[in-house]
Amino acid sequence: ACNNTAQQAGGAVYVAEQAMAHFLHSELCSNVAQAGGGAVYVGEEAVAAVQGCSMHGNAAGGSGGAVGGVHCAALA
Repeated sequence: ACNNTAQQAGGAVYVAEQAMAHFLHSELCSNVAQAGGGAVYVGEEAVAAVQGCSMHGNAAGGSGGAVGGVHCAALA
């Protein structure tokens, strides 16, 4: 997922509260979030796994230029 913009969190993907996501060999590039998680934001008690992914050129106005989250259950 490339060249996406979010007015809040998660420029390309927002993993909702208590949800699970697994990113495998994905490209996440040039995404922008006004809050946290330029490419991916992991919500409260959510779980996300990132394996073999290319992340570049992502930006966030808050925390996590590529991946951000708050009180997430697991991030690997």
